[in-house]
Amino acid sequence: MTLLEIVRIIFHNHIPLSHPLEFHFYSGEEAGLKGSQAISELYQSQQIPVLGMLQLDMTGYYDKTLGRKMGVVGDFTDPELTSLLRLVVDEYTDETTGRLETTCAYACSGTSRFCGQGLTFFRSLELEESRVSECVRDGDRVSFE
Repeated sequence: MTLLEIVRIIFHNHIPLSHPLEFHFYSGEEAGLKGSQAISELYQSQQIPVLGMLQLDMTGYYDKTLGRKMGVVGDFTDPELTSLLRLVVDEYTDETTGRLETTCAYACSGTSRFCGQGLTFFRSLELEESRVSECVRDGDRVSFE
């Protein structure tokens, strides 16, 4: 839903883009980051330029303790793009939906494969990274309202 909303906003508002913009949807990442690894290897072997990659993970997730927060992953990501993401989150959220700093402690996400190949990458999710595994199967906490 989040990526589709971004696409809708870009096209609805006729936002001019100076570089190509791609949207990727990966599946099966829990089995070893296979989809994102295949794409990142293809991009590297064909020298497809990537200026930056944003991964939106666990979007629509609502935690009863934390509320609705935008987690900014601060490790295994590009520092400059992560700083930009912090600015955006701070500008467009308030205290009830503000920023939550979190870390992964290893290259735990699919698109971290891009970062590992020297491509810029940053990541956001709606809970603390350390709680992702306990929440992945908890579908009744997902809400886009």
